[in-house]
Amino acid sequence: GDEWVRLADLRQKLADVSKRDFHSALKELFREPDVRLEPEPNSHRIKAPDRDAAVTIGGEDRHKMAIEMP
Repeated sequence: GDEWVRLADLRQKLADVSKRDFHSALKELFREPDVRLEPEPNSHRIKAPDRDAAVTIGGEDRHKMAIEMP
């Protein structure tokens, strides 16, 4: 299965990158066919860092990312 990464964790590791650049890079990655960005379906798991790192695509906040490996 896919390994999901919380955008909040990724954001923490890339703290020196501006939020604007972070979101811009995620939107660019999302264009790739093997990159998935999805919302956290369990709303009780969404904490402040998740909301802060979330990228909005198609009017939906995405909180986690997976890259499908062939």
